[in-house]
Amino acid sequence: MTGSALDLAMAEAWPAAETEQHGKWLFRFTEGVTRRANSVLCVGQPAEVQSAIAAAEDFYAQRDLPTVFMVSDALTPPAVRETLAAHGYREDAATWIVHRDLPATSTLGVGQVHWRMEVTDEPSDQWFDTFWAVEGDRHGSAAAAVYRNRLLQPSWPTRFVTVTGADEHAPSSVGQVVVVDNIACLQCLATAPIGRRRGAGTASVAQRLAVAAELGAKTAFAAVMADNAASLGLLERLGFQQSHQYRYMRRQSPSA
Repeated sequence: MTGSALDLAMAEAWPAAETEQHGKWLFRFTEGVTRRANSVLCVGQPAEVQSAIAAAEDFYAQRDLPTVFMVSDALTPPAVRETLAAHGYREDAATWIVHRDLPATSTLGVGQVHWRMEVTDEPSDQWFDTFWAVEGDRHGSAAAAVYRNRLLQPSWPTRFVTVTGADEHAPSSVGQVVVVDNIACLQCLATAPIGRRRGAGTASVAQRLAVAAELGAKTAFAAVMADNAASLGLLERLGFQQSHQYRYMRRQSPSA
C-alpha cells in the first residue's frame, strides 16, 4: 500500500465542511476546528506554485483563518516545501502514518474476559462524552457539534467502538474506524483515566482492526504525533510499521 493512498484515505475519513479543488490541491474549511479539516492538502506540485499559494491565502483570508498547508513525504514534492519556506511558512506538528496489513479475520486477542465491547454505526452519548472528555479541552464548547455532526460523519462505512471494564459502567476507551475502499483509518482514540495503563487502548485498537477486517479492509493505518512515544509503541506491538510523516506549515506570528 502506497503512502499517498493512505494520505488520501485519511482526507476522506475526516470530511471537511467545505472544500475547493485547486488543481490537485484541496482547500478545506470546517469553522476552524482541527488543523486537518482547515488546511490545504498539498497533492503534487502545481504548474504555478506561487499562484496556488496565493489562491490558498485568499481562500482562508475570506474565512478569517490563517493559511495552513499540510505537506506529506508521500504526496508533496520537496520543491513545494522549499517555496512555502521562502514565503515564510514553517513546519511543525510532525506526525507519523503507521500501517499494517489485515488478515481476512482478526487473530488479535483483546482480553474479552476483562472488557466489554460495543460496536455502533453512530457515536452513542457515552462514546461521545468519553471522547470529548479527553479531546474537548483543546477546543471551545461550540466545537463539539462540529465534531459530532460533521467530522465524525464521513460518507464511507464507519463504526464506533466503546470499551468498558467487565464490572464497570463508564467506558474506559473509545475509537472510530472508517473504511475507505479497502483501507481502514483508525482515528479518535480516547482513553479515560480509568482505562489507562490497563490495556483499554490496546483493546480498542484490536477491536477496530477486527471490525475493519469484517468490513473488507485489507490495510489499516493511523496517524500519530511523532513525539507520542506511548501511542507509537502501542501500535508497534500490534504489528504497525512506520510509513511516512506529514507536517503542517504555517507562518509564525511576529512575536514567535
